[in-house]
Amino acid sequence: MASLPSGASSLMLKAPLGS
Repeated sequence: MASLPSGASSLMLKAPLGS
């Protein structure tokens, strides 16, 4: 995920953790 922008990583983390 380091290669991806912070925005993308945050969304990917929020999706599984949020739901």
